[in-house]
Amino acid sequence: MSLKGFRFCKLLEFNSDRLVYSIDKEEKDIYAKMKANIAGGPSIIFNRYAKRNETTIRGGKLCKKVIGYDANALYLWALGGDMPCGRLTTIEAYPGIIDDIKNDNILGFLECDIRTPEHLRHYFSEMTPIFKNALIDCTDEKVIGTQMYEYNRSRGNQGAKPARKLIGSYFGEKILIYAPLLKWYLDHGMEITKTYSFIKASSHKAFAPFMEAVSSARREGDVYKSKAMIAEMMKLVGNSAFGRSGMDMSKHTGIKCESDDKKIEAKIEHFTFHGLEVLNDASC
Repeated sequence: MSLKGFRFCKLLEFNSDRLVYSIDKEEKDIYAKMKANIAGGPSIIFNRYAKRNETTIRGGKLCKKVIGYDANALYLWALGGDMPCGRLTTIEAYPGIIDDIKNDNILGFLECDIRTPEHLRHYFSEMTPIFKNALIDCTDEKVIGTQMYEYNRSRGNQGAKPARKLIGSYFGEKILIYAPLLKWYLDHGMEITKTYSFIKASSHKAFAPFMEAVSSARREGDVYKSKAMIAEMMKLVGNSAFGRSGMDMSKHTGIKCESDDKKIEAKIEHFTFHGLEVLNDASC
């Protein structure tokens, strides 16, 4: 082994629990399970109209103020936190796994059944804690409510058909929950009724240097007007990084035609390689 190769092997060995690995064919079951549990982000209008000293909220109290909040650099903050790193492995859920999650002794994703106790349903009534995809039957008045049922009927053939939709719920069955979120659920009184498996990972702030670089550039742009353009560009880089990290690249494929053997080998060895079809000489 060359010195360069030895150095690279040792680099991987000493940093194995802090690297962000690509999920390959050896972990295809983990990939399939994680992808199936992506629910999507809710967009909720809690109250369509509010007027000071007229609208009532929270059990008949008068609305005194209408305040709007905007989180600054929320995506960037999320990227800078602890991430599931290292080689992902699946283990069976053991009796003390809930306590280990509560005490931050383990990081990963727990596959479990979870429910909201009856006495906490009013607490979570404004925004239910579990979001999941479910088949919604638009022809059932009990499912979609009287108003939407009548509206859907009035549209005739243009009415909505049964389809899977993102919904808020008080329970989840055999869903995959990230350990920090699960800890929040438990701290707020939710109950785990059954555990199945756990996707184990190592905890490391893999993108903290990136977060600091973007934040520093934006601060400098506020102080020095000559760097305002750089600050705006770094803001764009910081925001796009969050979306890019959650992008389903399996839906982004391209076709390239190559005849050079070295270029073909390079394409095959690239991590984005999907498939190969051999063509005759006249096709290219």
